[in-house]
Amino acid sequence: MRLLRQVADYVRVRGLTCLVKAAVHRFVFQYQRLLVLELWLDRFVGPSRRMCRSLSRIHIRRATGADVDQVMDLLRRNGYWRRRREFEDALGQESSFFIATHGACLIAYALVSRAIPSTCGFSKPLRLGPGCAYGVYAFVAPRYRGLAVYPALMVEVVRELSERGYKRILLVCDPRNRAALSSHRRVGMTVVQELRIVRVAGLSTARLRLAVGEAAGGTRD
Repeated sequence: MRLLRQVADYVRVRGLTCLVKAAVHRFVFQYQRLLVLELWLDRFVGPSRRMCRSLSRIHIRRATGADVDQVMDLLRRNGYWRRRREFEDALGQESSFFIATHGACLIAYALVSRAIPSTCGFSKPLRLGPGCAYGVYAFVAPRYRGLAVYPALMVEVVRELSERGYKRILLVCDPRNRAALSSHRRVGMTVVQELRIVRVAGLSTARLRLAVGEAAGGTRD
C-alpha cells in the first residue's frame, strides 16, 4: 500500500511520462554519468559579509519531524519528488539535516548522511571511508537563490559534522546541472572522479574514473 501511495504521489508531482521514463531506466536500460565532488571540512568557504546581509531575515535551524511535510511540499511545488521515508530516516540516524525559513515559510533544506543510501546503486564503487559523510541533498526555493542560503545552511552542516569527528563530504552531481555545480564549488568542493552507471534489465554496473579536463576544473556560473 505504501508503494502504491508513493507511485501515485510521484505521478501527481512529475507526471505519467516521467514515471514511464523512470521505469525504463530502472528495469530496461539506463546510462548515467555523474561527477563525484569532495569537500574537506577545513577548506569550507562560508558566505561573505556582503552575502550575510541578505540573510538577516532568514532563520536556519536543525530539522524536526514536524518539518518533513513542509520539505515535501517545497519539493512538490517546484516539480521535484523524493521519498518521504528518506527524510524520516535521516531524523532517526546520525544525519545533519537543516532547514531555512523566512517567516513561517520553509524555503530551503540541506541534508548530509553518514552513509550512501542502498537505493543509489553505486555504494560499492564509491566508498566513504573513515571520517567521511555523504551528501549533499539540498534544495533552495527559486525566488531565494543567489542570496547565499545554501552556503549558510552548509555552515551549520559543516559545524555539526566537525563536532562529530568527520573530516570530509563526498557527493555526486549531474554534470548538466550547472547551477548546482557552481553552488558546490563556491563552498569549496572540487570534482575528483566521474561515476558511470549502466543498468540493463535491472542489473547495473558502476565504475569510477579520475575526472579530467573541464569536469575536474570547470568554470563557475
